[in-house]
Amino acid sequence: MKLSENEKILLFGRYYDALKKGVYNYAVKMLSDKEAAADVMQNVFVKFFEHIENIREENKIKVWIFKSARNEIYGIYRKSGNSIFSEFDETTIENISDGGFPYEKVEASELADILLGEVNKLSEKSREVILLREYANLSYKEISEITGTDINVIKSRLFKARKLLMNRISKII
Repeated sequence: MKLSENEKILLFGRYYDALKKGVYNYAVKMLSDKEAAADVMQNVFVKFFEHIENIREENKIKVWIFKSARNEIYGIYRKSGNSIFSEFDETTIENISDGGFPYEKVEASELADILLGEVNKLSEKSREVILLREYANLSYKEISEITGTDINVIKSRLFKARKLLMNRISKII
């Protein structure tokens, strides 16, 4: 799409504001490193601004951005030689309830620790799909496009992963 400089800046700003938190959360949970996640987010949005006119359809921008983030994350792991999915740690637990009584915060924190521990035990493919769906709030179609996996396989992985997490957590709690 051909855009004027002002249109390019406005489009960039709109998508940056809408997706920066999701991209960052996805990256921090995949990498377990806030600085690396911030670098991924910055690199993705710089590339987005540079290539904004090369994206043919506006409804594909969100997928393009998350696919770029995924590629950045995989690139980091290829360079380091580590597994694509490191374990979560306490630095990745965010957005615990801000309100309520102190004991509610402790309970929410403990539950988040249990959940993240169980997510760590999922297969790499199931874990990635859970992160893209639950933490980045992407649709099945968007996850399918980002990962290059059939949408029915995505739905199946999510269903099985959620069921497994529910079973494991119900035994612990």
